Amino acid sequence: MRDHHRHHHRPDTGIYRLATTLLDHRRHTASGLVTLYHERWEIESAFFAIKKSMLGRRVLRSHHPSAIAQEIYALLTTYQAIRIAITEAITASGIDPDRASFSFALQTARDQLIHAADVIADTVIDLIGTIGRTVLDQLMPNR
Repeated sequence: MRDHHRHHHRPDTGIYRLATTLLDHRRHTASGLVTLYHERWEIESAFFAIKKSMLGRRVLRSHHPSAIAQEIYALLTTYQAIRIAITEAITASGIDPDRASFSFALQTARDQLIHAADVIADTVIDLIGTIGRTVLDQLMPNR
């Protein structure tokens, strides 16, 4: 496949040279592809959150395939639960989800578990909760 080069100018960030095999410029605009490229990094951020923030760059402890699978599922379940807490807070506030800090949410969740504080405070479940309030108080700058 050939690479096709296009120039796309964005006044706020400079000039990009885009190499792609998607040649239909009407269907795949340069600005659309640049936007998708930046969104792609969101999944890389998720992998980073799991590998660095949750595992602390340690390797999995298990040595048997079924135990490794269980450990991976536990990590993914925990990651998803924290992301749900973040999403509930962000959705309720109308803030750009990219500004939510996974690290702050994870640390708050760890603190809650260690101290067993504010895990379930009442019969009514607070969907934003302690994790969500921490995320909203520690927003990252716009990307």
